[in-house]
Amino acid sequence: MLDVHPPHSATHTWKDFFIHIATIVVGLLIAVGLEQAVEAIHHRHQREELIAAFRGECESNIKLADLNIPQIRSNRVWEQRWLDVLRKSALDPHVATITLPARPATNLGSSIGHSVWTIAKSNGTAALIPETLAEVYDRTDHEIDEFYISGDNYGTALRRLGNLARADGFAFNSRVPGPAISVELSPQQRSELIAALSDLIGHDNDLIHWNAILRAASQAVVDNVGSRAAMRPYFNRAQAEDAVE
Repeated sequence: MLDVHPPHSATHTWKDFFIHIATIVVGLLIAVGLEQAVEAIHHRHQREELIAAFRGECESNIKLADLNIPQIRSNRVWEQRWLDVLRKSALDPHVATITLPARPATNLGSSIGHSVWTIAKSNGTAALIPETLAEVYDRTDHEIDEFYISGDNYGTALRRLGNLARADGFAFNSRVPGPAISVELSPQQRSELIAALSDLIGHDNDLIHWNAILRAASQAVVDNVGSRAAMRPYFNRAQAEDAVE
């Protein structure tokens, strides 16, 4: 005779099914929430690291700009002395003996840090900071670009002067200090040297200007300004100081 046994567990109902599904959904939500929380913490850590690194680079750049500006002004002094001597002889239509004053070694200044924000934009961490702060960093990065452009222009003008000097028959190594030298120069040679020195001094002024503007932008970052508009007073002060320099 066949024995019939009752089921070991109660028959599943729709209620049991929905409870089971709800349990799965809640578990998934918890897992997703934990993952997002971990990611948010990681992003916050990356954001804080980026802000600290960029501020540190700006602090370093302020010190470098403070060294660069007096060095460039020192370069400009001897360049102006040479220019003054050459201009005094400009009206002489004959070959003339010119005594160019002694000069110190030319110092091209220190390179400014330019990596933190560039790397942040390339690896995507720049997107983790607020848009207004990103604009501040972009503006500061732009001033660094301008600094390097002006430095390249100065270097090109200095090489032009060196090439003219060698062509005119006197040694010129801008990296080494030199004594006063007497050279015979035609009116054309004097005119070329005057143009080269005038161009070089103009690039001196540009380089001083961009060091000052870069310093202002870096100081704004160090002071935690939150927008490009808040940077304006820093630039105004730098330009005012540059105007009376």
